[in-house]
Amino acid sequence: MDFAPGEGFEGCWRDIVAGAAIALLSLVRSLAPHKVPWLSLVNVMLGVWLLFAQVVLGYRPWPGSTAAAGNTIVVGLIVIAKALFSTYVTCRRRARDDPSKDVS
Repeated sequence: MDFAPGEGFEGCWRDIVAGAAIALLSLVRSLAPHKVPWLSLVNVMLGVWLLFAQVVLGYRPWPGSTAAAGNTIVVGLIVIAKALFSTYVTCRRRARDDPSKDVS
């Protein structure tokens, strides 16, 4: 996939940087799931960025950039869904494992 002429390199690098940030935060999150649940919320924000980057940055219509924009939107939706699910599961586990709730 390619972006419209004149924005191919920049558009590609914006997606690569966002993807690298999502991957790094996900790796840290998987290594310490109970200690940094807020990193999933940062990934949610990155997913939202992927959704709206085309509109905010004004990608020009072009057959190649349309496919790239569609791909970015789908990836953004997947990142948002998985990050929200991860946050939900972690909060549930933390609430279940909280020793202050034991009334023994």
